[in-house]
Amino acid sequence: MIRPNTCHAALAGAALLALGSLWPTGTNAAEREEKVVQVPTRPGITVKFILRGQPHGNPPIVVLFAGGNGLIDLDAWNGKGNPAGNFLVRTRKHWVKHGLLVAVPDAPSDRKGDGLLQWRTSRDHAADIRAIIAYLRRLSTGPAFLVGTSAGSISAAGAAARLPPGELSGIALTASVTRYARSGRRDRVQSVDLEKIRVPVLLAHHEDDQCYVTVPDDVAGLAKEFTNAPGVTIRMYRGGKNYYGPDCGSRTAHGFRGIEKEVVADIAAWIHRIAGQAR
Repeated sequence: MIRPNTCHAALAGAALLALGSLWPTGTNAAEREEKVVQVPTRPGITVKFILRGQPHGNPPIVVLFAGGNGLIDLDAWNGKGNPAGNFLVRTRKHWVKHGLLVAVPDAPSDRKGDGLLQWRTSRDHAADIRAIIAYLRRLSTGPAFLVGTSAGSISAAGAAARLPPGELSGIALTASVTRYARSGRRDRVQSVDLEKIRVPVLLAHHEDDQCYVTVPDDVAGLAKEFTNAPGVTIRMYRGGKNYYGPDCGSRTAHGFRGIEKEVVADIAAWIHRIAGQAR
């Protein structure tokens, strides 16, 4: 388990300074729309994330986890366009349109080489996520949710299994990784102690996903492994357009190409229902 108060102590100084400079009084809505924030997490370690949305009214908090190695290179990003083409990274503005406060984290400062590969279920990763949530709770007291796509689904599930009761209100896993990679990496959603997850779960998947580690036929079986979750919802999608790139790439059915807005709207509606703020 994560040691209590570790991340909160680290946040006490630096995060408060960052918060003070976050959306200064007098800035307009466009200027407040998006910002890269850096927070301390573990001793000597920081994480950068894109912060987007308005905290007014204490909206639900949503942390979006990219797939692959989790590196979106915010150190080099100039704030224009998308730092990565990943489904959740490129759709972050749509989540905000549904009344959510959004964070999109990069890999932490000590994982700039391999990124999050074979690390997404770790205690340290969960500690970093907890620190991000603690920062966001200074902006909104709304309930917190984790959403991961492809390998990011491992991050969301892994953190949900480790974080203390009451920290999260639900997780949504899209294009969940259910099989091991050919490279030999032993990392998938089932690598997590799923019986420790005690919040509602949403599984969203495309029926035509051709990625060999995110097989649509595995979703029903995966749902049965969340034995202590108060509810597991499955949403299967079809349709899309203009696919290109490898089967496990973000511009195919694997990344919900062409139906992004529909998928985001459905998950956002589920989040609001769980949060008691149905829209």
